[in-house]
Amino acid sequence: MNYIPMSFLTVISTFVVPFRYRGVTYTIGEYFDLRYASMKALYCIWNTTAIPTTDEDRYLPQQLCFIPYGATFTLPTFNPFGTSYTSPDACVCDKARSGHSDACNSFNFLLGLVLYRNGDSDLNVVQTLRGLVSGTISPQEVNVTNILAEFGLFSLVDNVAQYPSYPAYNRAAYASSYYTAYVGSGGNGTSSGTSSGTANEEVSSSYEDFCQLDDGSGTTCSMI
Repeated sequence: MNYIPMSFLTVISTFVVPFRYRGVTYTIGEYFDLRYASMKALYCIWNTTAIPTTDEDRYLPQQLCFIPYGATFTLPTFNPFGTSYTSPDACVCDKARSGHSDACNSFNFLLGLVLYRNGDSDLNVVQTLRGLVSGTISPQEVNVTNILAEFGLFSLVDNVAQYPSYPAYNRAAYASSYYTAYVGSGGNGTSSGTSSGTANEEVSSSYEDFCQLDDGSGTTCSMI
């Protein structure tokens, strides 16, 4: 989220589209990293004003990059599987862990994409957004706010703004990733064992808390 500075990325077009949300002016454009020649473009937002200091808005992201998925933006999450193969227990990656038997040292990860689906999304908005960031469509010709809302951008920003940092956000997403992969999918709770019913209930509750999703607009949160 804020770990790779936007200065490390290259904008595909020199045209970026300004918009305002929750009192902050952002720009959005298509970016990629020159170190990865085959990398597909990301849509990134970057604030161009000071972040508000109110309790409600102080954790609004300075920058945020999304992976497009059809007519939806997604936000990736990345976590080690956990301290145990039989129950959801997140690794604390800022502390050294010793011993090759420790599950946190295993090359075993939970990857997720958080997205907010709008039931009325139209694939035509994909072409409109690409036209905006390429400069072939003027922001004055369309309602930029409506286009970005279609992609679930504001819902993702609101979700991120609940947490003071990316590590805090990622830790909150851990149980949701676990739930999506092994509980909500009808799995047995883990890839190599069976977690307790209590543990499954906990990750289910964490998933609902993390998503906080349906705001009555028809937009629903999910993770893939």
